[in-house]
Amino acid sequence: MKKILLLTDVPPSKYFSGALLTDQLVRFLPKGSVACFSPVMAGLKNAVLAPDLDYVPIQYHVKPREYTGHLLPRKFKLGHLSSFLMENYNAAVPVHSLIRKAVRFGRDFGATAVWAIIQGQTMIRMARPVAEGLGASLYIQVWDAPQWALKRNRIDPLMRRHLLAEYERLLRQSRVVGAASWAMAEDYQARYGVRAVPLASSLDAAQAREPATAPHAEGPLTISLAGQIYAEDEWDALMEAIDGMNWTIGGRPIKVRLMGGYINLKSSRRRNIEYLGYATQAETLDLMADSDVLYCPYWFDKDYEEVARTSFPAKLTTYLASGRPVFFHGPAYASPARFIAEHDCGLVCPTLDPAAISEAIRRLLADSALYARLTANGTRAFRQQLTLDALRRRFNSFLEWDEESE
Repeated sequence: MKKILLLTDVPPSKYFSGALLTDQLVRFLPKGSVACFSPVMAGLKNAVLAPDLDYVPIQYHVKPREYTGHLLPRKFKLGHLSSFLMENYNAAVPVHSLIRKAVRFGRDFGATAVWAIIQGQTMIRMARPVAEGLGASLYIQVWDAPQWALKRNRIDPLMRRHLLAEYERLLRQSRVVGAASWAMAEDYQARYGVRAVPLASSLDAAQAREPATAPHAEGPLTISLAGQIYAEDEWDALMEAIDGMNWTIGGRPIKVRLMGGYINLKSSRRRNIEYLGYATQAETLDLMADSDVLYCPYWFDKDYEEVARTSFPAKLTTYLASGRPVFFHGPAYASPARFIAEHDCGLVCPTLDPAAISEAIRRLLADSALYARLTANGTRAFRQQLTLDALRRRFNSFLEWDEESE
């Protein structure tokens, strides 16, 4: 039986979207076939295995700090130098120590393959040396192209180029790449000559709700967003658009509902925003089904073009399962926009113009045929592409796992 060392800085758990996906993937593997080595951010709460996965051997370690913005503001050239020095220290000392510990742990487990989930600097640096130290096959899974994490962590330009070069080496040396989206799989196969399999966040088919044919007949018209607001310019444009409508459509008030563990809002005027804090996946699905429009913003900023082209937000799976229409606010080249266009399962709004945004929202809520078509197609797209059965087949293909022979 193939024995797999899972290398990840977000271990399988019932919290965080990426951890939920990994939790499900681990459950596809038979007992005794997987162990997990996980350097986690200091102070990260709830990054622990679910109790019913206690049969999975796991080691937790503290991950080196990846954010360098605390060193010096970027307006000072010394900020780049400080970032460069800190990153070189991390690579030479704490990451080198983690690599040795991971190899020792993998040997004790008898690992013959390394399944590495790549995000920031630490995982990029660890994956190849750990696989080589074990003499094991390497399988790389990518949630988001690392340009986003490196920019967020304020890594200096020289180190960023070095890390992206190592990332490309990882992709080329991986037996198979687990891609965040169909668009990423297609792109990576063409660019790096590696077989790539999409592993998007998925749900049990039984969780799908019946597609609604119209907005709720009474009460506020609710526009909901699950997760953090990363695309801030897009969010600001949405707020300006709703401000321009005076937070009403056809005499009915508009309510914006937010769910997520963290929120940072500002406003110089009165707005009808409901913040519900963290919600479980099941709770989020209920709240989405109780909404009228599901908002999914993505960056127009060219600095995030690579991420927008290749990523697939976990919220989109929940949205499509909820039976309510998706309002995608981002560039037409973005991976979610392409998925939506292919399946005709949402309305794409490729502009930051508030007038155009408000017009698109009005159209979605007023055109009953459009509303019903998008929700029906959304449910169909979910059942075809984003169920656990579909994910299991793709995951087995990614790890070259033959369930019958294993």
